[in-house]
Amino acid sequence: MTDFDFPAFGPPQEFAAGTPLFHQGHRPSVVLLITSGFVKTIRGERDDDALVSIRGAGWILGLSPALLDRPYATSGVTATQCSLRSLSLAAFTQKARHDPTFSARVLHLFARQARTEEILRAEMAVYEAQERLLRSIVRFVDLLDPPRRAGHVELTLPITNRELAQYVGVSTEHLSRLLSRLQGRGLLRRRRGALLLPLARWPQLASERPAVPD
Repeated sequence: MTDFDFPAFGPPQEFAAGTPLFHQGHRPSVVLLITSGFVKTIRGERDDDALVSIRGAGWILGLSPALLDRPYATSGVTATQCSLRSLSLAAFTQKARHDPTFSARVLHLFARQARTEEILRAEMAVYEAQERLLRSIVRFVDLLDPPRRAGHVELTLPITNRELAQYVGVSTEHLSRLLSRLQGRGLLRRRRGALLLPLARWPQLASERPAVPD
């Protein structure tokens, strides 16, 4: 079974980048399975928004509020063109309670999500900003699987510099300084909105599934 092999979900529907999918504080009526593309989740606090996560193929959006019968803790917006499959909350609850195979798969995804968020919280507490940025770059390469050309990985992030700074836990000004330092060390070049990462300096990125910080 693949990450997105859930026959109970409806047929794929296409959504353009920038499409709102759900809103913080609202209760879910459906859960959404990502089959392609990327969705960012955003938390609004004190009249400001902060990037919380980026989810790709295989993730179920709305899993926590559906299982816990709680409102969304974040809002969801497509970061790229996306293909999503939906399942009504009532049908999801019924399957989760009475279909052992379905509930086991859901539990696996829920645990995977919790583990990812635990690692990110630990990194925020333990590592300096530059190390957090380096580890985030590796994580994004694993998530986005960007092209590898002429000895480089060409990483184009589907988020703004402000959102990347929020993800790393620094200001946009400090992120710019960190990127400049990494460029000075020969670890990256910036070109037309992409980060060019030389494989000679990032040997762990040569694989299609690089070692993600764990």
